[in-house]
Amino acid sequence: ALPILITFFKSFRHARMAGAVLPLDQRTVPMRNKNGVQKEAPAVHKLWAEPRLWEPYQPPGGSDLLVPGAAASWLAMADRVEADLAWLLRLKANRFWSQVCNDDSLHRWLDSLLETFPRAHESTLLGEEVGASQQLLLHRLFLVFVRLCTYKESATDFFTPEYYGAMIYDKYIIEVPAVLDICVLFGACNPQITSRMVGNIFRCQPQYGEDLVTACTTMSTALDTVARSEEHTSELQSP
Repeated sequence: ALPILITFFKSFRHARMAGAVLPLDQRTVPMRNKNGVQKEAPAVHKLWAEPRLWEPYQPPGGSDLLVPGAAASWLAMADRVEADLAWLLRLKANRFWSQVCNDDSLHRWLDSLLETFPRAHESTLLGEEVGASQQLLLHRLFLVFVRLCTYKESATDFFTPEYYGAMIYDKYIIEVPAVLDICVLFGACNPQITSRMVGNIFRCQPQYGEDLVTACTTMSTALDTVARSEEHTSELQSP
């Protein structure tokens, strides 16, 4: 009787999946184990992540690029960074999120890109080719974070909002400093989509709002401390 029940429930589950698209957090993907036995694994799982070395990014140095060979060297590095971003964007939804959720080096790489990529207000004289490469990198990086900041990529690839909110928060995929960097870096070139990205994060995970208040309070206290210290120093130095 037990094998019959197992077969029945498997057939029932597949019938449900055939009739309605399940969110990624409830979906499974068929696979064969090392013994050739077909099983099903979660759609988002370390099985679908690939080991990869991510090319470190260095912002262009302005006058440093005038050194013979410096521009060519920077462009070669930028091409490798762009290739990594393009590879990430080409991944199917379940493999993209499997990579994001199970690759700590990817987290560090994306955080580094957010932190070090030149802001719109940082004017640096760049050659035409270097400037075009920078714009391409910014566009690719923007698309990666658009993907990270939404729970519904398409009608067939999506998470439940509750699962998405818990996932990005509990796995530290997006943290408050990254949210601030997203606003500064992308807000200048695409304010409407950036606003929707950040709004989606806060709607799906209200804890970010509390963390932001805490971060702002900490920064305000630190600035007050510096201001008082400067005032005290000025008083000591005055005749």
